[in-house]
Amino acid sequence: MVGAVKNLWHSGQYKVIPFPCSFARDHSRSTIVIFTMEQREDERTVLFPSPISWLTKSHEGEINMFNMQLVVKKPLEDIPQTFSVKKYDVELDDGRSVIYDICEVFSNTGEISFFVSGFGQKEWPVDCLFDLSSVIEQLPEIIIKVNDRSDFILDFYEQGIEREVRFAYCGDHYVLTCKSRTDWNPEPDKIRMKKEDVRFLFMNLYNKFIELGNYLCPDLTGNKLLRKWLEYGQ
Repeated sequence: MVGAVKNLWHSGQYKVIPFPCSFARDHSRSTIVIFTMEQREDERTVLFPSPISWLTKSHEGEINMFNMQLVVKKPLEDIPQTFSVKKYDVELDDGRSVIYDICEVFSNTGEISFFVSGFGQKEWPVDCLFDLSSVIEQLPEIIIKVNDRSDFILDFYEQGIEREVRFAYCGDHYVLTCKSRTDWNPEPDKIRMKKEDVRFLFMNLYNKFIELGNYLCPDLTGNKLLRKWLEYGQ
């Protein structure tokens, strides 16, 4: 299976996206599955589905998707931990203050990237410090909306990116529509994703954020303001 996947990967049949992965057909459905290749300590190559695994193919043969990931450039244990002594004012601060500080820790490592792609752009101009924090703060409400099969908006409101993705529930899937507030135009501007894949996309980002935070700055992820902000989205 690894050989078959690598053949597809090197065949040029599909476009390369900027993180280690390979493509393989899932003949049970009219989609393509992305598999991430991970090299283990015993030198075995292990394949597993990436956080957003289902892609759709347009009539022009281009692969369209919407993907968000936190990408760590080297083993987590090689990145120094941070212990904050920051105090929060319960009257003036809330979970968003802690989220921003965690994202600042990620950014300062220089080893963690926030990766977003889709709607014709392979790599959106986003960062950990501002854009990741703006997305994470929206997750509790978004997760509730997905669980309820409701419509919602994911807003990338920071200067420089300034676009939003509208999620409209339709049957067993969501129709994603990207609206730009800059000169950039999405192409295509609509993508269809199954409801469970949408939920997996956001839960994976949430879980990775907590996982990295628990290792790099456990005092921040354990903060009551953050827990109160995030918990109801589960």
